Amino acid sequence: MLATVSRKDWHLVQRSLEVNLDVPIWQLYLAEAFQRKELEDVRGFILSLAIAIESIMKALIKRHIVASAPPKFKETVGKIGIGRILDGWVKINFRNNRWKSLTEEIKLVKNVFTERNSIMHRGSQPVISKDKQNEFARAVSVFIETAEKQMRRS
Repeated sequence: MLATVSRKDWHLVQRSLEVNLDVPIWQLYLAEAFQRKELEDVRGFILSLAIAIESIMKALIKRHIVASAPPKFKETVGKIGIGRILDGWVKINFRNNRWKSLTEEIKLVKNVFTERNSIMHRGSQPVISKDKQNEFARAVSVFIETAEKQMRRS
């Protein structure tokens, strides 16, 4: 069984609360995804994972790429679909070889968005095995952990 939140994660949340920092929105949605998974709410699990991923990706892109860009460029980047961004994710110059080692996780993250799109645009009820749910959860957790490390470096 996949642990919902690691001791390290709880320590970071506790530290944030002690110094009165807000918990990043992606961490809240990631925690919600794990809760929904435990409740066997597959639709909610997928939607929460997708929101967690999209929010940290947008935050990282905003910090890394568009921090000093003109407003029109920022607006344009904000309209690019997540699928297109994920297609070129490892090519974005983060100066971090860790991203290049996450090809399997990035594929799984794209699959989360495929499932999310099926729910949102076709109204489908996802049928995803527990093993695949665990793979999605692990991939998204690794992706978010890597993105958070990248944000601390930027």
